[in-house]
Amino acid sequence: MSPLPWPESLTPRHFEAMQCVRDVLFQVGYEEKKLCALLGTKELTTFAERHRKMPLYLQRTRGDTALETLVRLFWLRGSVPSDAVARAVGTELMKDWEQIGLLIQDGDGLRAAVEIQPFGELFIAADWPGKTSQPWQVMGVAPTTRTLADFLIRRPGANALDLGTGSGALALRASRFHEQVSAVDCNSRAVTLAQLNAAMNDVRDIRWKVGDLFEPVTGESFDLIFCNPPFVVAPETALESTHSCQLADQLCQRIVGQAPEFLRPGGYCQVLCNWAQRKGEDWGERLRGWCHEQDCDAWVLHSHSEDAADYAFGRLGEMHDGPETVGRSLDEWMAYYERENIEAVGFGLITLRRGSGEKNWFRCTPILRMPPRAGDEIEREFALVDFLQTVEDDQSLLHARLTISEDVQIQKSLSPAEATREVYLWRDHGFGEKVGLDPKLLEFVKRLHTKRTLRDHLQEFIGTRELPQGRRLQQFLKVIRRLIELGICIPADNFSTQIA
Repeated sequence: MSPLPWPESLTPRHFEAMQCVRDVLFQVGYEEKKLCALLGTKELTTFAERHRKMPLYLQRTRGDTALETLVRLFWLRGSVPSDAVARAVGTELMKDWEQIGLLIQDGDGLRAAVEIQPFGELFIAADWPGKTSQPWQVMGVAPTTRTLADFLIRRPGANALDLGTGSGALALRASRFHEQVSAVDCNSRAVTLAQLNAAMNDVRDIRWKVGDLFEPVTGESFDLIFCNPPFVVAPETALESTHSCQLADQLCQRIVGQAPEFLRPGGYCQVLCNWAQRKGEDWGERLRGWCHEQDCDAWVLHSHSEDAADYAFGRLGEMHDGPETVGRSLDEWMAYYERENIEAVGFGLITLRRGSGEKNWFRCTPILRMPPRAGDEIEREFALVDFLQTVEDDQSLLHARLTISEDVQIQKSLSPAEATREVYLWRDHGFGEKVGLDPKLLEFVKRLHTKRTLRDHLQEFIGTRELPQGRRLQQFLKVIRRLIELGICIPADNFSTQIA
């Protein structure tokens, strides 16, 4: 890695050069599917995985096509002969990229100063990962970047805030559905690279600011705030791009606590988090405390949790080479977890929504599968909980008109002993939660029609004008509420257009 990061300062030539980079990458087909096909991978891998399989990848890109040359240069961090680069991009462009420092002399060849990764329709430049931390180092598109991009609520809005923008990848993605995006990072180099990425992708409506968390946007408010913070729960700031200097998960707690002040009514905040799970403590209640008294509804989507030792070993393996180095650090991390009473670490997304009504709610549910448009699913879920608040009393629910969602799947129990007693329902576009129903109740749900109330359907189903009373009715309505909560049954009155 170069002792001085590129570029040290920005000039108009840098922006012009990055626009030329974009044009060349488009022309040669430097996109995710083609890179995966060339390298023989199902998806674009982390740099650590690329490093491990480097001989194989270099073998697969040994040809002389422009795409192979640029993959070796900008994806594999290879030293490429100058004549091969000239054939791929042209002698004039090669010299221009050398002059601005994008390409660096390496013996008889050239190396790239930064990696460039395709990210959907975007190209994202970032620093090459190193074995040692540098205060200016900017992480590229990580798996967490892609995860949060999938989670982002896509409702068009006036403005959005990318908190801790890094390379700017998420800000560029959000610019497609917001009139203006503000992007903040405490690392001035991150803002520099993000500006270059905006130029490379011809995105103009982003305000770039340097500063700590919300400080650069004091007094402003947003329709959407999103953040992929350095959330690793660790005893030290090993890599500034993944570790905060704050105790345990206090950075995530601080972001969740401060965000409501910067949200417009009805605005959302989405924070990808790791959180400490302490012995003898209900971590769900702990996260509820983060969101308490903030005039916000809050939904925690829990991906999974890892035992403290597994968590530490996994993170250290991403940072260090060799079992001895990992072993020494592992002892330090486990001693830290012991002092802090941390037995596991949770992974997930916290979504807040500002001021939806008089009574705010908190939910915590698992992610069993990732739907294709998770952001739309999150907004749908908030709308469903809003509806449930309007039918809290039994009579209101009985007068509601419901229908079954179009993407509901039905599966009989795999156990012969249970096959006549229970079936399972779930949604193709949901987060994977299933609900078991008695076959008779399933037949009732399948008959739900938009023009009739739940009371009408129930009266017809039981063949009498008298409804069940007491506990039987309460149990029935409890099941219906659960089906609404999971989006299996939905309100019929224009629900789809409410969340479009």
